[in-house]
Amino acid sequence: MSINTYSHLWRLGLRERRAFLLVSDFLVAVAALFAALYVWASNGEWLGFSLAFLQERVESWFYVLPLVWLLLMVELYDPHRAANRKHVVRGVIAATSIGFMLYLVVYFAANSPLPRRGVATFLGMVSIMTLVWRLLYIQIFTTSQFMRRVLLVGAGESGKTILRVINDLTPKPFELIGLIDDDPEKDGEEIEGYQVLGDSTKLLALIDTEKITDIV
Repeated sequence: MSINTYSHLWRLGLRERRAFLLVSDFLVAVAALFAALYVWASNGEWLGFSLAFLQERVESWFYVLPLVWLLLMVELYDPHRAANRKHVVRGVIAATSIGFMLYLVVYFAANSPLPRRGVATFLGMVSIMTLVWRLLYIQIFTTSQFMRRVLLVGAGESGKTILRVINDLTPKPFELIGLIDDDPEKDGEEIEGYQVLGDSTKLLALIDTEKITDIV
């Protein structure tokens, strides 16, 4: 499989990006959970990281922490926010802070002592690992090789309005290749920074040569 074909498979749509982020965040959270269990069990206790430790010291609610983390990260499953570094950093910090405050509420309200070392390690690990993964996601999936390639049909007033909206978005949700319009006077014209590539007779050829994934 060529590089172009491979990258074409990873030009994910909005729903696909949401699902990809959700699954990836869950896997990161599960990895953080195992790291927290290891650190917690390695606290000089005789049980160590063993089946006995998991059975005698770890309560069932502790394994639900990855799902709680996903709920705390809910705002970052918007693909546009997920592609913005500032939103991601603020979102991860907010999720960690809310998680810590929730733990304090439960800690002081609970009758039995809660595993401070385990929860603290999980929050620290999951926040760092998620932040690294999300910044890596931005670095890779906002490049042209992994963005949807869009062709806009119509260079009239409606098309110009759409172009203005797209130009106001940062970062761009997709890569707009250009426009097509049946008005021969607009052929080759540049509108809002994008070129009219031809009329509708060239549509199929442009889809093939420009590797278009979506038509608006």
